[in-house]
Amino acid sequence: MVECLFDQIVSSVPVASQDVVALDVESVVVDTGRSIDRRIAFVWVRDLGNAQGLGRYLAALEQCLAPYLVTYRCVSRWLSLRSCSQ
Repeated sequence: MVECLFDQIVSSVPVASQDVVALDVESVVVDTGRSIDRRIAFVWVRDLGNAQGLGRYLAALEQCLAPYLVTYRCVSRWLSLRSCSQ
């Protein structure tokens, strides 16, 4: 349902006159219910080597919530979180 709604929104966005950078990321927003950093976002970048525009994306997210960059390391099979404000 959400994906269908997202597709409808994106299909109605006019083509920009400037270059648009598509990011290969997954983002999840969570309402923590806390008074500080109430809304946080977990951002997983599939290919950190090809992440042009990621800094601008994280900076834009930081205007309204606390973003965390999620990295998955296949070698050691664990996830790590890093606050983007660090």
